[in-house]
Amino acid sequence: MSLLLIDIGNTFIHWAVQETGQALSSMQTCIYREEAIEKILTSNMSEMTAIKKIYISSVAGEKLNMSVKEWFLSHKEVLPQFIISKNSGYGVNNAYAVPEQLGADRWAAIVGAYYLSSTSCCVLDCGTAATLDVIDPDGQHLGGWIMPGYRLFHQTLSQETAGINANNIASTSKLTLGNNTGQCIDVAWHQGILALTQRTLSETKLLNFNCYITGGDAERLLPLLGKEWCYANDLVLQGLAVMASQD
Repeated sequence: MSLLLIDIGNTFIHWAVQETGQALSSMQTCIYREEAIEKILTSNMSEMTAIKKIYISSVAGEKLNMSVKEWFLSHKEVLPQFIISKNSGYGVNNAYAVPEQLGADRWAAIVGAYYLSSTSCCVLDCGTAATLDVIDPDGQHLGGWIMPGYRLFHQTLSQETAGINANNIASTSKLTLGNNTGQCIDVAWHQGILALTQRTLSETKLLNFNCYITGGDAERLLPLLGKEWCYANDLVLQGLAVMASQD
């Protein structure tokens, strides 16, 4: 039996296939637009055969999710399972008072990280938004934070300020002070996330973290982090695989 796992973010769609008893296939990725989602699915997934189960994490909204659901029902005769965050499950307890308000991608990444580590862990996801979540040794999600991702940070400064041109995307910044506007913006984002992450983890008082970083801009921050950080580009898909195996 083939299991299809899909992560639909704000900008990218990622997917992988898992055969029974085997590891995930290599993650595939493409940029998507809502109006072209059926074309993207047709181009990339029409040739898949023997798909018996589909698990999807999506933050793209109900309209797009419905289009995806209808495509799979029509072309694969399989009803996809869109996951939502639960109060508890898969060895993890959700810190949110209203569990469903935790993004499905964050919930899947938390499940994946704790499954891989089985001890204290954290997930730093650098996508359109940058998020951090912390889990204690018993699987209790302690909470997290959300801030603009790198490109959104640039776009916001460009759109909301008259004197700043923040459209130029630079390479990873190891500076602590910038000497031009672009460098100053880069320093603020890179060093801001590093400082916030380090303070957050320090104040939890937990020891022996397994630290995972994922998302489209993860490689931008990875050179600035310590050796304890593991780059896990398919962490959301890993979490979906855990859910599918236990449901």
